[in-house]
Amino acid sequence: NTELNHEAGEMIANLALWNGVAAIQGPGSNTHRNAYNARNHEYYSEDAMLTNLLGQAVCKGGKSKGLMMMPKHYIMNHQELNRSGVSTFFTEQAARENELRAFQGAMENNYAQGIMTGFNRLGTVYSGASEASQVQVARNEWGFEGWIVTDMINGADYMNWRDIVFGGGGGCLTTSAY
Repeated sequence: NTELNHEAGEMIANLALWNGVAAIQGPGSNTHRNAYNARNHEYYSEDAMLTNLLGQAVCKGGKSKGLMMMPKHYIMNHQELNRSGVSTFFTEQAARENELRAFQGAMENNYAQGIMTGFNRLGTVYSGASEASQVQVARNEWGFEGWIVTDMINGADYMNWRDIVFGGGGGCLTTSAY
């Protein structure tokens, strides 16, 4: 029900206005890929188009009240437990037909003013430093104009601000020297 999800986005934005909050890191727009992913309660479905439509509606509702919506975890956050260093391997076709499509509507229409990247790696590249997903797909193909921020940085060598900036990211959620 996209109308109800739009209203949910408006409600979240009203709560944010009352509490002085400018942005939320949500909605969870990743797809269910593993029944044991502890983040599935944040995500809509295993169906990428259902997630696309519902996430788009929530983002549009939140944006209508001035709230910065930041869908997460862009992309392929397939597990929560022991997620440090997890490498998700995939084909381009699988990525475009599933995980990317779940985010595409909110980002392509710029209902999302930001995104939070995943904690995982895309192949061997940290998702927060993936030029392929952040620049080539999100910016160049979809015309996404929003802020790109990482999920938490835990100090692993592959999670560093240099790679994040050169890969198209804009911010790091960390308090460390990284």
